[in-house]
Amino acid sequence: MAKALTDHPDWCSWLNENISRGCDHTVLVETLLNNGFDQASIRIVLDGRRTFAGSELPKPPLTASLQRDHDRPCLTTGDGTHLVSQVLTGKLQLYILPEFLSTRECQDIFAVGRDQLRASMISFPGQRKNNPADENKGISPAYVDPSYRTSQTCDLSLLDNDFVKAVDGKICGAMGIPAQFSEGTQLQLYDVGQQFRQHTDYFAPATDEYAAFCAEKGNRTWTFMIYLNDVLQGGGTHFFAINQTIQPRQGTAIAWNNRHPDGRVNPDTLHAGLPVEEGCKMIITKWFRER
Repeated sequence: MAKALTDHPDWCSWLNENISRGCDHTVLVETLLNNGFDQASIRIVLDGRRTFAGSELPKPPLTASLQRDHDRPCLTTGDGTHLVSQVLTGKLQLYILPEFLSTRECQDIFAVGRDQLRASMISFPGQRKNNPADENKGISPAYVDPSYRTSQTCDLSLLDNDFVKAVDGKICGAMGIPAQFSEGTQLQLYDVGQQFRQHTDYFAPATDEYAAFCAEKGNRTWTFMIYLNDVLQGGGTHFFAINQTIQPRQGTAIAWNNRHPDGRVNPDTLHAGLPVEEGCKMIITKWFRER
């Protein structure tokens, strides 16, 4: 049964805050609809502010199985407890989901993968992996480059762990995209001084890496990343096109679209995992694909 927005002052405050920040009204309404609020009560709150343009509320987004391009995610876990905010920029779609995982969930998922960590890897155009069959096992295409990406990684999807599967399901549910459109979830650990220099998550078209890794499932669409701990100093995720750094906070997730709405890759998603200056940084990352 749909909920009345007027009965939830916390969500009303969230709506008012994001409207004041200039966020897209259509996105805000879709977020409310996806979190179970009825159209009539949304209209009441918006009419009270006299700021909603247009006489018709937007329709809820199509399910991911129909919305093939995944241009706008659902961004809800289905229980209506997670607030979502959109970073106000015309350069890329970037969302922040605070408290996506609980402290216990963050601790438990790191405990699952900490004994399986290995040196992180990276792909570059013109280089070919010796074992491309690993992609079919959920391992992201990668090449060792110790100077560029200096973290440690665990391929959680290979562990056949029920808790990992539950977290995977939570991520896919938040995006509204079926799991078959995704890669296996990875755990990454960054110690002091470790980083991931500027990069994009998509595979550059017309390159060897694109030909090697995009023939079957297509390019990457969305990235969904969750911070498993607070970082004492450094370690933020910096987006260069908007000159904004998101500082790691335990349980917070960020999601961004690696493409433009027309399907072209978006170079404004260039980002970096800045060096950890004190403590460590633990994250999990899941990438989604076109097919």
